[in-house]
Amino acid sequence: MKTKIVSAEDKRDIKLAIDKTLEFGSMSDEQILDLGISPESLARNRNAIAAGIRASGIQFAA
Repeated sequence: MKTKIVSAEDKRDIKLAIDKTLEFGSMSDEQILDLGISPESLARNRNAIAAGIRASGIQFAA
């Protein structure tokens, strides 16, 4: 099993994207980037964000 090291900034970005998506029901990539999340962080963490949202029962609008 591979362990991925996640930086504190990535953790913050993942949590913020999940929280705001749950709050609003869905968010586009542009809306997530408007939260201050960098395009690189979004690309790097897209799977973690989507998994967190799916775990909450809400579809991620990609």
